[in-house]
Amino acid sequence: MRTLIRAEGLSIGYKTRRKVRKTIAADLSLDLKAGDLVCLVGPNGCGKSTLLWTITGLLPPLSGEVYLGGRDVRALAPLERAKLVSVVLTNPVQAGQLSVYDVCGLGRYPYTGWLGSLTDIDRRQVEQALDAVGVASFADRFLDELSDGERQKVMIARALAQNSRLMILDEPTAYLDVPYRMEIMHILRSLARNEDRGILLSTHDLDLAMRTADHLWAISREGRFYCGAPEDLALDGVISEVFGIGGINYDVGCGQFRMPAPPRGTVAVSGEDGKIRFWTERAMQRIGFVPGAGDDPAVRVAIRETEAGPLWEVRTREDAGRFSSLTDCTAWLRERDVG
Repeated sequence: MRTLIRAEGLSIGYKTRRKVRKTIAADLSLDLKAGDLVCLVGPNGCGKSTLLWTITGLLPPLSGEVYLGGRDVRALAPLERAKLVSVVLTNPVQAGQLSVYDVCGLGRYPYTGWLGSLTDIDRRQVEQALDAVGVASFADRFLDELSDGERQKVMIARALAQNSRLMILDEPTAYLDVPYRMEIMHILRSLARNEDRGILLSTHDLDLAMRTADHLWAISREGRFYCGAPEDLALDGVISEVFGIGGINYDVGCGQFRMPAPPRGTVAVSGEDGKIRFWTERAMQRIGFVPGAGDDPAVRVAIRETEAGPLWEVRTREDAGRFSSLTDCTAWLRERDVG
C-alpha cells in the first residue's frame, strides 16, 4: 500500500511571543497508508490539532520532516499541497447563501484556475462526491438550511471532490448527535476501504474510534505518543495511561471506562442469558454490585420470562422482592443496607 503520510523525528509545538519554543510532543515517527482510517485521540490540550496542522503544513514543525505522498510538505506550493491532501476543520463554514452543490464545487479549486469555472470533469467529480456521502438529494438547498450533521456531510463531500488521496479532518463528529456521529464514521471508513484513500481524523469519541479505526494515534498529556491497532493499545494499557484521571480507569475486560465507586458486594444473576441478562448486570454494576461467582453473594437475581415480559426475583440475605422493571429493582436495592 502506498504511504501517504510519513514523519521522522517530528517535534510539534509553537513559539511564544518571546520566541521561546514550546514543545508539545517530540521525536514522533508517523506512517499512514492508503486504505487506512486512523483516529487521533487524547485528552484536551494534548496537541491533537497542533499535530494535524503540522502534518498539513499549516504550522511549521519545530524539528523533523513531514512527507505527503513522498514529498516534503514544506517544499509544496499551496496548489500542489491541495492536490495531495484535503482538510476539514472543526470551525463551521459561514457560507449560508451558497447551495450544497456550490460548496462541494469549492473543492475543485486546485483545478479550476483563477476564474473558478467548473468543467464537465469538475461537475462529474462534484456529483460523484455528493452521491458518495448521501447528500445529492438536497444539492440545491442552502447550507444554512441544513442540520449540523447534514452540513458536516457536505464538508466531507467538498473534501472528496478535491480528489486528493489523503483526507485530514479535525473533530468531524463534534457537536453531532449519536446517529450522525456513527453515520459520519461509516462514510469515512467506506471511503478508505472502497476508494483506497488515507483518512486521518481527530476525535474525542474514544468508543467510536476504537470500533472503527484501523489504527489509533494516541497522545498523552505529557506528550507521549503511541500508535497501533485499537485492541493492542487497550491490551497494552495505553488507553488507561492516556485517559485515566481521578480514579476513572479504562476497564480492558469490557472496553469501557469505570467511575470510582466502592463496591457494595457481589451479585449472582441467573436465568436468561441474552440481552436482558446483559442489561441486568449493567444495572447491578451501576449501583455498586459486582457480578461474579461465589458461595454467598450479597444479592441474587433470577430473571424469569413471563407472558407480560421479564420478571426479576431479587433476594438479599435479609429480604426478597419481585419486580417487573429494572427501575423498581435497582430502587429497592438502593434503599437497603446490602453488602
